[in-house]
Amino acid sequence: MTHLKNISIPETCHQSWQQMTPADNGRHCQSCSKTVVDFTNMSNDEIINYLSVKNHVCGRFGEQQLTGVNQKLYNEDLQNAGGWKGWVMAMGLLGSTIFLKADAQTKTSTNQTTGQTGCKEPIPGNIIVGKVAMPDSLRYRVITGHITDKRNEVLPGVAIKVPLSTVGTMTDNNGDFKLQIPFYTTQLNITYVGFVSKSINVNVGQDTNFQVKLVEAPMLLGEVVVVRRPFFKRVYYKYIRRPVRKIFK
Repeated sequence: MTHLKNISIPETCHQSWQQMTPADNGRHCQSCSKTVVDFTNMSNDEIINYLSVKNHVCGRFGEQQLTGVNQKLYNEDLQNAGGWKGWVMAMGLLGSTIFLKADAQTKTSTNQTTGQTGCKEPIPGNIIVGKVAMPDSLRYRVITGHITDKRNEVLPGVAIKVPLSTVGTMTDNNGDFKLQIPFYTTQLNITYVGFVSKSINVNVGQDTNFQVKLVEAPMLLGEVVVVRRPFFKRVYYKYIRRPVRKIFK
């Protein structure tokens, strides 16, 4: 468990990111003589790990990243704080599993002793059972597209996905994509780090080649304020709770 509780940027910096000098992990700000760490390409776990060992950090975040990181920290805290409830639920689930297993064994034994009395004889005749074959053209369709930013610069690695499914792809180095989608699909979700997510309609009968422009997401620049958990709570989770949980696993 991390010792971070939440992070924030109370006062945003209004210096231009583009005018800063490129540096390791970000860019150097001449105004405050500090390196501004670029967190926009980091995952929530990477951000948490970085801030766990660093102090007085200036950072650049996507608008939704701070919310995502704090939500993860809150969920982790909630999960650990409700430990006694987890033990109760686990014991209840274990008891239910034992009961259902015993009940299933009893029913199996009863069915084995009663035999096949009451089963209907199969109906004579030629019966064909199986799935009806359908051409792929009736089940799937192929769409293509080209994705750029507002300056018409191509965006490689953009994620294109059918909502509520595992069907998806990514743009190549030229910003192009090709995707086979279920015939009933009417919408695609497009996401890219540092840009506003977008949905496009792909209704049947429309053009199957899409030209998409993404808009850069608002960025937050400034000194990161990190609220850490109390020392006694960190000690409890690290030296008491965690070892005890490992014993009962």
